[in-house]
Amino acid sequence: MLRRNTAVLSMLALAWTGSARAQIVRDQPLPASVSGKVTLADGRPVPDAEIAIGGATLRIRSNGDGTFAFPSIAPGSRVLMVRKVGFLPTVTNISVKANVTTTVDVLLVPAPAQLDTVLVEAKVKVLAGVVTDSSGYPLAGAIVDLVGAGHATTTSGPDGWFSFPNMRPGPVVVKGRKPGYEMGVMSLRFEDTRGIVLHLNLLDSLHASANRLAELSGTSNIVEAAWADAQQRIVARGGRAVVASRQDLEPFDDLPLGQALMRSPTSALLTLDLQMLSSTVCVLLDGRRMVGNITLDAYDTSEVEMVELYPPGSESTGTIARTLRGAGCRPVQTTGSRRGPFYAVVWMR
Repeated sequence: MLRRNTAVLSMLALAWTGSARAQIVRDQPLPASVSGKVTLADGRPVPDAEIAIGGATLRIRSNGDGTFAFPSIAPGSRVLMVRKVGFLPTVTNISVKANVTTTVDVLLVPAPAQLDTVLVEAKVKVLAGVVTDSSGYPLAGAIVDLVGAGHATTTSGPDGWFSFPNMRPGPVVVKGRKPGYEMGVMSLRFEDTRGIVLHLNLLDSLHASANRLAELSGTSNIVEAAWADAQQRIVARGGRAVVASRQDLEPFDDLPLGQALMRSPTSALLTLDLQMLSSTVCVLLDGRRMVGNITLDAYDTSEVEMVELYPPGSESTGTIARTLRGAGCRPVQTTGSRRGPFYAVVWMR
């Protein structure tokens, strides 16, 4: 009888252990994979580039055709960095989902010899890149503006190349303009030397008015004024104000904008405020178009380039209040701020 009871208990223990192990396995995130290709702006593959993913100790190199693959990566928001001697580093934020292969296309920018020397000898932080058309052909003579912690303007060279040395960390916007082309805009969070590719699409001058062409090319007075206001705000923003770039938003492209901002580490400081308001704030679109009170979830994150968020009292320039005069922006009370409108400037891609 004792032996029979002991055997039954042993079987129950084994069954419980197996069930517990199965439950633990079910509770753990399923592994995911990441694959992609490293190329130049014109589509040529870049072999033997070093690729690393934040949070993973594994570093791999691209194959002869530029392809690469990480077979098992923990799900979550990750930073993918690609480096190769003679090229500027490229940083991409990705969202890795369980049991799904995330595909990433990475563009590398060649570093001219003189810049390589500067980086090696002086350790100067540089934001550089190349301006191309939609086919990857370099565009010379494009005006490239830097909007953010430091403001500067340069012109792309014969090979489409441009650079901004002595950069300071923080959110920045790079915008390129050239007659006959649509203005190209890229927002990012600058931390260290890196390269970018700025694409400008050819304008259809036959089916648009002169005013519309000026707006699309970024040369109209109203567009230039909107970006000048943005420069003022980004530099003067208060401690609770947040600028979420495309790089910050990219891992959450499958979510509505309000939810994406609440999940992004960049805007985590304002998560409670956005929850209290159900993401309903007073919106200025593209720095110049009056929208008024609306939920940020009305916007698809994948279609947004950048968002400026200003809780009550954190926007000191008055540029948003001036542009939204008459929009009926309701004053609200949020954590850590006085009563007033909660402003958001949403810049579309």
